Amino acid sequence: MSSRYNISKVFVATDDTQVVNELRKAEPELTFISIQSYDRNSLQSGDAVWLENRLGAGELSGHELTLFTLRDLMLLAQADALVGHFSSNLSRLAFLRSLAHHGRPVPYASVDGPWCFHWRMCCRVSASFPFSSVC
Repeated sequence: MSSRYNISKVFVATDDTQVVNELRKAEPELTFISIQSYDRNSLQSGDAVWLENRLGAGELSGHELTLFTLRDLMLLAQADALVGHFSSNLSRLAFLRSLAHHGRPVPYASVDGPWCFHWRMCCRVSASFPFSSVC
């Protein structure tokens, strides 16, 4: 996608701090940008504890998490292209905000399957590559 659309800078919104380092090694010709002011490690809990439960228990600041999430969302929406998990509501919302911001769809790709409004319950859509962009 980067060569097709002449993209040289990539904003990465991820909960895993190692992803940016891995991307820099895999694609050294691209500049990867990620917001480091929020401790993304605080979002790591494995499968043991849901984020919502940790917020309710006071382990995380809801205010900080909201501001952090909105900042990522708005930056993603301004991007010239979008790659995301379309099973993720944040990726879906970023794509919709992008439509509003640009007034048109930007180039996009999903890494986990098509955007299926029915969560793949109504049809036999595979999450394996290659897949269509919509259900």
